[in-house]
Amino acid sequence: MGVRQKIGIVATILISSVLLSNQLVVKASTVANLADETTTPTNSEKYSGTDGTCQWYISNTDILHIKSGTLSKGALGNTLKLDENKYSNVNFNSVKQDIKGISFDGLVVLPANSSWLFTGLGNNLQGVSGLTEIANTDRLDTSHVTDMSHMFDSVALKSLDVSTWDVSHVTDMSYMFSDTGLTALDLNNWNTSSVTNMKNMFSSTDVDSKLLSLDLANWNVGNVRDMSAMFMKVDKLKNLDISNWNVANVQKMVGMFSDAGDIKELDFSHWDNHSAKKTGLLLGTNLSRLTLGSNFSLKHTDLGQDLNGNNANQKWLITEKNDDLRIISSKQLLKGKYQGEVISAKNVAIFDIEVPNNLKETIIDKNVKGTIHNGVATLTIKVPDKNGYDPNKHLVSFDVNVDELHSKKGRYVVTLPEKVTYSKAKTTQKNVQYVDQLLATYPDAKSALLFKDNATSSTSRPLFAGTNWKSDKQMKKNGETYYRVGNNLWVKAKDVYTYEKQSLIIMTSDLQQNIFTSQGKKVTNRKLAANTKWQADRLAYINGKTYYRVATNEFIPTGDVTIVR
Repeated sequence: MGVRQKIGIVATILISSVLLSNQLVVKASTVANLADETTTPTNSEKYSGTDGTCQWYISNTDILHIKSGTLSKGALGNTLKLDENKYSNVNFNSVKQDIKGISFDGLVVLPANSSWLFTGLGNNLQGVSGLTEIANTDRLDTSHVTDMSHMFDSVALKSLDVSTWDVSHVTDMSYMFSDTGLTALDLNNWNTSSVTNMKNMFSSTDVDSKLLSLDLANWNVGNVRDMSAMFMKVDKLKNLDISNWNVANVQKMVGMFSDAGDIKELDFSHWDNHSAKKTGLLLGTNLSRLTLGSNFSLKHTDLGQDLNGNNANQKWLITEKNDDLRIISSKQLLKGKYQGEVISAKNVAIFDIEVPNNLKETIIDKNVKGTIHNGVATLTIKVPDKNGYDPNKHLVSFDVNVDELHSKKGRYVVTLPEKVTYSKAKTTQKNVQYVDQLLATYPDAKSALLFKDNATSSTSRPLFAGTNWKSDKQMKKNGETYYRVGNNLWVKAKDVYTYEKQSLIIMTSDLQQNIFTSQGKKVTNRKLAANTKWQADRLAYINGKTYYRVATNEFIPTGDVTIVR
């Protein structure tokens, strides 16, 4: 049986196995490349030689094909050995600069030191290699590699799949993807537990960064010591989740996010950076939201400064421990010790709202956040309760023209344009008063239990999750508040939320907005995009705060949006 016939049978078996197992489909080109391991068409070969125990050839299309074996230590541009018996008087250094791509046509074992591996090939344009494609990277055995520093440094790749690589023994990844032409990298499943050096790993210094997508959320960085300039000038990357990283052992964070201007938010809630040198950590960034933990320090990070060290005069909205809102400068933020969410105060203001009333009392609803659009902020408040009285309105929204107001430290004092009338609460018996309000049970909770007039459990069926009800009475008993939804049927206030029907178009501000469930829990897997419009059908009151409903169980704080119509 001839070699070609044997190969045909092998290819048939491979394809059949894949179809039967219903797994990955083998492409025809993949099978052809396996065949190339044995039968390289002579008319496609320009040059050939060895590297370590691997044979290689350069095709007429200037693709370097590398067959099974183990590569030598060092850059391919230096380790490729031309078969001088076949090719005499050839300027091989010039030939190597014509290589446009690499194809691994068999299982290739990489050496422990794979630093600078893919450099020295392709036309060098302003220090950047003309090598644009590396195919079949899944055939590389990386299990013995300890050094991947500079591996793809300045290689102008358009795409690269290294998602299945075993990097469990790698200690050095510095400059690994620096100055590449890549737009996305799938590295989330990498085991980086042995890495100690990630300096300049994704940085861009000599070329404009094209990196748009990068998922590193699952990385174990517990042994990393150096993260200096790791994301420096990665200025097209918008989202980066590094919230769960354990950086307690990192000693250098100098310029880590320097000039990464498109990243709008970073979560440092679990970071401990007290022992790290962090000069310029956030220099030249354009952040709109920071989440700070008790062990994270902003000192010396240069937040709020451009690359020339000039102060950008950025303002931030913080929440004090007593829930007071305050607007401060970047300089104040750097000096203080704040925890929780800090957001950019651009187009944001704080309002204290005086409520005119018939009781002739001074009633002020303080710390109302408003988002400003075209000089106008839409404010929404729950009318403050007065013991023994029932207001003629509960939730009020109104617009204020901020350009016509004067603030003191970012805080405005305004008057509610409508007078609130408080009437003596009508009671049917002790601790029971009339109300007129709409209720809804939580869509993501179990059904809500019902109780009798004496607050004992009712045998009636419970209120199903995600259902709407009208209440006409409110009862307080044994420190618990109940709403009546039927004759001798009450539901606990903590098992429902109150709302008013609305039909509004609302718009988010210029940063992504968090959304919450009907129980006031933050939704962690999505946000509302910046400057987008949404239909709101309810104005809800949840855990003492007002929200607009934009989906069945998704609510956005009223202070984070403006009303379009």
